[in-house]
Amino acid sequence: MADDGGTRTSRDDPDRVRQNGRVAQRTQVTVTDDLDGAEGAKTYRFAWQDARYEIDLSDEHRDDFLRALQPYIDASRRVGRGSRASGGPGR
Repeated sequence: MADDGGTRTSRDDPDRVRQNGRVAQRTQVTVTDDLDGAEGAKTYRFAWQDARYEIDLSDEHRDDFLRALQPYIDASRRVGRGSRASGGPGR
């Protein structure tokens, strides 16, 4: 457990490592899917009407999100950096 003076060692806590007489601490962040809590999600950003959003999604939920948006993306025109030359039909 604790050694002299209550100092924890790397044997006590794998996230704490003793280096040059000092204790270094490592923090690990796990991103979870905002819809179902599954681990291993990635963060995606999108905007709608002057509001910017971030959502953490698994690959499966990201694919569902993109499938739902794809018809609207295909019919729209990009603005700002990387704009497309033309938008959907009739433009």
